[in-house]
Amino acid sequence: MAVSGQTMAESVLIIEDYSTHRVLLNRVVTEMGCRAIDAADGREGLAAARAQLPSLICLDLVLPDIDGVEVLRRLKRDALTAQIPVLIVSAVDRTERLIEALSEGADDYVTKPYNVPVLQARMRVLLRTARLQRQLADDATRARAAAAIAQAANGGSDLAEAAAQVALAMRDAAGCDRLHLFVRCG
Repeated sequence: MAVSGQTMAESVLIIEDYSTHRVLLNRVVTEMGCRAIDAADGREGLAAARAQLPSLICLDLVLPDIDGVEVLRRLKRDALTAQIPVLIVSAVDRTERLIEALSEGADDYVTKPYNVPVLQARMRVLLRTARLQRQLADDATRARAAAAIAQAANGGSDLAEAAAQVALAMRDAAGCDRLHLFVRCG
């Protein structure tokens, strides 16, 4: 697994076994101002997706170890990676395979050879959509925390219960499994 590009907010995982295509996709991604993460097969791609949590995954359907649709299924069944958009970039252009990939959770499909500006436009749409979904989830978490505080302030629940609800909301928003809250009185 190789990582290239400068440190940027968004990263794209490229799961592609053919090195020439990986290099080309890497260039497409870095030209967009994103960090590229390369994986040469399905197992490496699944591991990289869990370890790096990229903003977008570009996935080939023909891989040497695990079929691309099976990689997609595993990504979408894993709570850690299920929300990451997946763009299929493959020479496979059979209608049945396209429908199968989209049915299994692929967000878009581009066939090789691809038009670079069109590919980048589709990547940008998926990245923007993912950003907006994350923002909505964060806003919902903040709204729940505010509602808990308001309910406590209006006497609807005790302050300790409201603090616990706020702490849980903050933990969820930060993506942590634990949150320690220290309160100093007096």
